Amino acid sequence: MADGEAGLTEDLPLESQTSEPLLEGALSGDDLEGAGEEDNGDLSCGSGFGSELAAGTSTGRGEGEHLADNLSDGSDGAWDTDIDTEGQYASPCNDRRCNLYGYDDEKEEYDATGGAAYRKCCEILGIIPVSHLLRDLQNNVTSVSLRHHGLGPKGAKAVSAALASNTCVTHLDLSDCGLGTEGAVAITTMFKENCYITHLDLSDNQIEAAGALAVAGMLESNNTLTHLSLRGSDFNDKAAEPISEVIKTSYQISYLDLSHNQFGEAAGVLLGEALSESEVLQTLNLSWNNIRRKGAVALANGLKVNQMLKVLNLSHNGLGDEGATALVEALKINTTLSELDISANRFLQATASLFATKVLPVCETLKVLRMGKNSMQKVYPESTQPVGDVASLLEAASSSSLTLLDLSGYTFTLAMADKVIEMEEKRPDLTVIYGGTGGYSKTKPLTPPLEKLVKYAEEHSLVLEDLFRSFDKEETGQLSGEMFKSSLKHIQAPLLGFERQKLIKEFGKTEATEETSTIDYMALVQAATSTRDTQ
Repeated sequence: MADGEAGLTEDLPLESQTSEPLLEGALSGDDLEGAGEEDNGDLSCGSGFGSELAAGTSTGRGEGEHLADNLSDGSDGAWDTDIDTEGQYASPCNDRRCNLYGYDDEKEEYDATGGAAYRKCCEILGIIPVSHLLRDLQNNVTSVSLRHHGLGPKGAKAVSAALASNTCVTHLDLSDCGLGTEGAVAITTMFKENCYITHLDLSDNQIEAAGALAVAGMLESNNTLTHLSLRGSDFNDKAAEPISEVIKTSYQISYLDLSHNQFGEAAGVLLGEALSESEVLQTLNLSWNNIRRKGAVALANGLKVNQMLKVLNLSHNGLGDEGATALVEALKINTTLSELDISANRFLQATASLFATKVLPVCETLKVLRMGKNSMQKVYPESTQPVGDVASLLEAASSSSLTLLDLSGYTFTLAMADKVIEMEEKRPDLTVIYGGTGGYSKTKPLTPPLEKLVKYAEEHSLVLEDLFRSFDKEETGQLSGEMFKSSLKHIQAPLLGFERQKLIKEFGKTEATEETSTIDYMALVQAATSTRDTQ
């Protein structure tokens, strides 16, 4: 062992010589591969930090001896280190090499942005730094997005080392970075030191139940994070336990996105209980889960007593009519909710009637209601009047406090569409979204392209024969497919491509393509005359 190395290991406290990580999120054994035998306190790591220590013995006062002197004299002022009196490492990376490879006030100026710490940690972990992140840190930006960067667990540890002491970044987006549970633990450990980030997005990182536990532990000590997105985290009913505790006890989280997870009935029960006790949460997104039956009822019961939540998204859960009935009872009492999304929840016609008669007339705080993609509309094949339970919902909306009624997925009859226009004229602040006109009646057959062309010609006082003759320079009574297309374009005929192709196929002389076929336009004119006579 080199002299500098020996001095370093002999003077380190016993706690600092142990190879066991002292904080959650410590580097795994793979990260420390090549670090030498740790049972005797050897800090060498191949070509990394240990090699530099060894190299110091052959060049006079090397860095290894310098470190040993600073650590052995017991003076905190001589060496700027994150090691406290109990041997705990403040850096979230928790790698001994990262912590000891710090800044000497005599040699290097402290970098408050975290950029230098990030580069050093990347070097030690053997990963390539993200240049985009380095630029953001150097420019003191407040919003850092590393979405889709594929950081992985090691990259997460390096980012944590950089942001542990950064005081500029307030918004951090790490969605879809392949963090996994290990990377999530590293990020949450960083939040025990960072007190400036208010918005964190860990979506689509498959952090699972263990990651949920780490998030809950983070929020016990962090008081600045207000917006947290955990969409697509592979959370199941087990993960709902720590998350529900966060909702119950957190005094700062006002926005929580838990969509696209695997929460089921048991999770709904836990989250419903938590919702009843929450005093801070204002926006909760539980869309695209599997919360049904008892879970749906529990959420509704939690909403009944909650006096803080303003936005709730329960779309794509399959709540069913049982959940809808419980929601109706909750909304009759709740006085704070302003936006509710219950789209795609297998509601039947009765749900629309319940909202029309028991919710909209009494719920004055509800401004946005999204109920599209359910089964609340009956089938009326030839109806010309606004009928069915959706019609009663429209009627109730016109005299309610709603500013947006979203019925996406429902096609209205023309009469219902006219009623919507009339409502919006009387209530300019009300917007109704629906899926177009036509209703659920039997699909009307498409107008034949020839009939459409004849009608268009009559409306614009056009003579089709004169039109085609003007393009027939050789007066053959025929036009090439390209010239036929040009003639229709000349009069701006409202024919789609497949309609034009259908005419070419019907009146063409060959089975060739539009560019090479020949059209008997005189036959087309005769057929148009017959069509006009029968109308």
